[in-house]
Amino acid sequence: MKLSYFIGAFLISLQLYAQESTFYGYSSPTSAHLVPAPSDIDAKKDLVVPNFKGREIPVQIGFNTHNPDWVWQQHQNAQKTTSATLLWQVQGIGNGISPPDPTGEVDSTVYIQGTNAGSGGSYKIFNKTTGAGISSTLVMATLGSPTVTGLGDPVILYYKSAKRWIITQFSTTAQKKLLVYVSQTSNPQGAYYFYQFTCPSFPDYPKWSISETSDALLATTNEGGPPRVYAMKLSALVSGATSPFIEVPIGYTLNGFGFQTITPVDLEGDLPSPAGQKPLFVRHRDDEKHSNGSPDSPTNDWIEIWEMTINWTNNTATVSKIQDVAIAEIDSDLCGLTSFSCIAQPGTTVKLDPLREAVMYKAPMRVFTDHQSMALCLATDVDGNNRAGVRWLELRRPTGSTGSWTLYQEGTYAPGSTLNRWMPAINIDKYGNIMLAYSTSATLKRTSFHRFPRVKP
Repeated sequence: MKLSYFIGAFLISLQLYAQESTFYGYSSPTSAHLVPAPSDIDAKKDLVVPNFKGREIPVQIGFNTHNPDWVWQQHQNAQKTTSATLLWQVQGIGNGISPPDPTGEVDSTVYIQGTNAGSGGSYKIFNKTTGAGISSTLVMATLGSPTVTGLGDPVILYYKSAKRWIITQFSTTAQKKLLVYVSQTSNPQGAYYFYQFTCPSFPDYPKWSISETSDALLATTNEGGPPRVYAMKLSALVSGATSPFIEVPIGYTLNGFGFQTITPVDLEGDLPSPAGQKPLFVRHRDDEKHSNGSPDSPTNDWIEIWEMTINWTNNTATVSKIQDVAIAEIDSDLCGLTSFSCIAQPGTTVKLDPLREAVMYKAPMRVFTDHQSMALCLATDVDGNNRAGVRWLELRRPTGSTGSWTLYQEGTYAPGSTLNRWMPAINIDKYGNIMLAYSTSATLKRTSFHRFPRVKP
């Protein structure tokens, strides 16, 4: 009886965080094409993207406590491999734009880079094998909706099974739209279906994923209050049909953070996700800094996993927290929980944004013959003195399962004593090897970009 009571109480506690959806109607497409950008596309050097809504709101930290990081990797050769080889590097686009917000995606033959530009997103197509430029710098020209203005923060996805490119950005703050462009063929320089989805508030910091098993294109945004999750019908977008638009807020904010975000999990590789797999979303919770949410522990922190259930017949959805995965202690207090000014750089007193609020995009998931993996990364204060390091981790569960995830491995990569490592990105290849990339900066070392390959253990 006691066991039954405990299980029932646990299920009820998770269901308390379940949220109901709002249906915002349908969107029908017009047409768009990638066209050569104006010659002055990168000429502006102003802040072009109003990122991080909520950072201006004063917040109070629950407890200013730093617990030891027991997975701190303090030596550069710790569990690394030297077998990763750089195939090519070329000058990309986005110079002179702040912030550039670079994004990119590949198919079997090309790589498409996207960045912010003087007006909206700009793009360039490269040969995947050689790095040679296939196009000039491009912008998206829409037909039939000249009054819709793209502002930037682009994300590029490739829907592999349908062989379609999906390019997204947001509109101006006044228009409050998510803009979605879906290629009508596999040719990224051909025609696109152009969709506009109007949000209740400006959809800051949009992050995107594809869920083929739920027939959904997903987006998460920061609009004040809890993060929001949006769903659009994938099969409709690919075919140029009218798509419904559904929104659900996450169950609660992480108090202390003014900027609220959650990261969608996106499937990589050739093997499909298990039957019945629903869209997943992840965020980290430092329970010493956030007094809300549960469970709490003096010896570890948490990765929250949320799940979306979509009913396209009724155009309804719910989002609920399904799991809290215990991880080693992290410290989200990097110069507080809201400051843009933290990471030192040489030759100036201007400091850089630590971006401590997000599990960084993407949150890749890959299916192997004997297990499923999810690789995640985020910034953490490694020593209690506002020095940023990169926490990386891998979650696993059996192949074919839609059940619970377990922590397989984790570490905080921060060798040395002064260098900051932050703004990471992570992915996992078909052999199980993990690649971590990140930015670095310090008072005596200019801001740069590094990578950390880890061979499959």
